[in-house]
This record gives sequence, structure tokens and C-alpha cells, in this order.
Amino acid sequence: MTTASTPTARGRDTYFRLLAYVKPYKRQFVYTFSGLIVFALTETGFAYLMKPMLDAGFVERDPEAISIIPVLIVLIFIVRGIGSFASTYYMSWIGWRLIKSVRSEVFEKYLSLPTRFYDNASSGELISKITFNSQNVANAATQALTVLVRDSLTAVGLFGLMFYLSWQLSLAFLVIGPIIGLIVTYVSRI
Repeated sequence: MTTASTPTARGRDTYFRLLAYVKPYKRQFVYTFSGLIVFALTETGFAYLMKPMLDAGFVERDPEAISIIPVLIVLIFIVRGIGSFASTYYMSWIGWRLIKSVRSEVFEKYLSLPTRFYDNASSGELISKITFNSQNVANAATQALTVLVRDSLTAVGLFGLMFYLSWQLSLAFLVIGPIIGLIVTYVSRI
């Protein structure tokens, strides 16, 4: 079996072919990724505020911290909402343009097919390919990209925060975490 025929390689090729449809929308991609970066940074910022909120706000009962930290949390959630809205809006906008392009190409292909093709195909199947299938492909492409970028950036930000707060504990977690994962996987199979 060659590398090009493996399911992973075919999926990757298909995905890159889909990304070629969205090349005209580079500016909207920049807006989308900016929103995703803002979202990931605010997730990390909120995690960073947990220690001061618990220590200064609840344990020490510092009046200054009690007045500042809730304002910071509200600001973080407002900025996070703006980033989430921007990324969702522009990715949806790109997705609908992708759907329009795919539907137009399929329709153009239908117009060039011989009448014999239409004798053998049901009209419901043809309409499904234009509407439902093209929408599913576009949604899968945009949602997968959004989740991949947003969650990867959030994980990188949280790992960076872990190393910033305690590099020793972070290294211990990176060593012990996979071992615990293997043990849990083994025990759950029993």
C-alpha cells in the first residue's frame, strides 16, 4: 500500500484541496485566527487569576484584591466573548462561501453531464449532493480547523503557564502523566 492511498493521506489531500477554495478569504482567516488567539490567551489569563483570587480574595481577604479581581474576571470574559464571536462569525462566513463554491461547481458539473447520467440517477440523490453533502463537507472543514487551532493554542498557553508558575512541578507532571494514563488504560481494559 502506497502512502498516497492510505486513509490519512487521502484525508489530508482532501482537506488541503478544500483549503484551496478559501484562499480568496485570507483576510477573514486572519480575523478568525486573531479571535482564536484572543480566546486561547483569555483562557490562560483566567487560569492565571485563580491563584490570586483564591489566595488574596478568600484566604487573606485583601480588600484591594476583592475589588480588582472580579473586574478583571469580567474583562477577561468580555474579551473572550469578543474573540469567540469574531472567530465563530468569520469562520461561519468562510464556511458559507465554501458551500457556495462547492455547490456552484457541482451544479456546473451537473450541467455538463450527458442525459444518460440523469436516466440512471435519482433526483433526490442529485439534490442531496448539491445541498446536504456540500454543506457537511464545508462544516467539517471549518469546524475541524477551528477546534484544532483553538484547542492547540489553549493547551500551549496552559503549558506555558504551568512552566512559568513551577517548572519543577510541570516536568514532574510531564513524566508522571503518561505513566498514569497507561495505568488507567490498562486497568480500564480489565
